[in-house]
Amino acid sequence: MFRPSRSSLLTLPFVVLACAHVGAAPVDPELKPGTITVDGRERKFLHWDAGKGAPLVLSLHGRAGTIEGQEKLAGLMPIAKREKFTLVIPAGMYESWHDARDFGPSAEEGVDDVKFISTLIDEFVAKHGVDPQRVYVLGMSNGGFMTLTLACRLSEKFAGAAAITGQVAKKLEADCPMTKPVPIALFLGTEDPLVPFKGGMVARVRGETLSATGSAEFLAKKNGCAGEPKLSALPDVDPNDGTKTTLTRYEAGCRAPVNLYVIEGGGHTWPGGWQYAMEKLIGKTSRDLNASEASWAFFKTETK
Repeated sequence: MFRPSRSSLLTLPFVVLACAHVGAAPVDPELKPGTITVDGRERKFLHWDAGKGAPLVLSLHGRAGTIEGQEKLAGLMPIAKREKFTLVIPAGMYESWHDARDFGPSAEEGVDDVKFISTLIDEFVAKHGVDPQRVYVLGMSNGGFMTLTLACRLSEKFAGAAAITGQVAKKLEADCPMTKPVPIALFLGTEDPLVPFKGGMVARVRGETLSATGSAEFLAKKNGCAGEPKLSALPDVDPNDGTKTTLTRYEAGCRAPVNLYVIEGGGHTWPGGWQYAMEKLIGKTSRDLNASEASWAFFKTETK
C-alpha cells in the first residue's frame, strides 16, 4: 500500500493546486465504470462506447485528480456523442501517473502506466471494436506529462496527442524513442504557477521540464519538421478574460505536425473549462478557445 513519502508531503500544497478535479463530480450517467487488471493491480476507468469502428479518445486527469472530475473539467462527453468517438477516462494509481519525470506516488510504487494504457487500448480494440488506427490521448498537468510520455514511448498506438499544462520533461528529452510520428498539440499558459512556461522545475521540486517553445521544438524535430513554424493570432473571443491566444504551427517538412497554443496570461487551467480553484492560486482560464474542441478538431484533421 502506498504511504506518502517525504517528497510527496513536501509538495502537498502543489498537489492540491494541480489536481484540477478534487472530489467527485456528477457525470453523464451514460459513462459506465470498468476495471482491468494489469501487473496484479485493478485499474479503474469510465467509458462511453460509440460502437464498432469508432475512434478512441483517452482523457487523463491531473495529480490528485479523479475520473469524474476529469470529465467535469474537460467536458468531452457531449463531443463524443456528437462526433461518435468512444471515450475512456482511466484512473491513475494513487491519483497520479508515472510519467517520464519519475516523480510522485505511482513512480515511487513502480507502477507501469505505459503498460496500463497499452493494455487498455488493446482491450478496447479487441472487445469494443474501436479503430486501432484512430486512437488519441489528451490530459492535463500530470496527465499532460503522461500524454507526452505515451507519445514518445507508445507512439505506435497513437494517431494524435494533446497536452494541456504539460511540457516535455527533461528526462523524456533523453528517452523518447517515438518509433512513428505523432501529431501533437500543446496548450500552455504564460502565467502557469506550477509548470513554468520558460522551463525549469515543476512546482519547485516535481521534476524539470523544457520550456513551452523548447517542448514544441523538440517534438517537431522528432516528427521530422525542418522549416520555420507559422505564427498566427487566434480571435480574442472574450476580451474580458485577461488572455489572448497565439498558435505556432510546425508543419514544414513534418511527417506529423505540432501545434503550440500559447495562452498569454493563462494559468494552470484548461482553456474553455472549469475554473476549479481561485484565480489567485491557479491563474486565469481562457475563454477564447475550448481545448477539448480544439484537440478533437486537431485529431480529426491530422489523422491520415
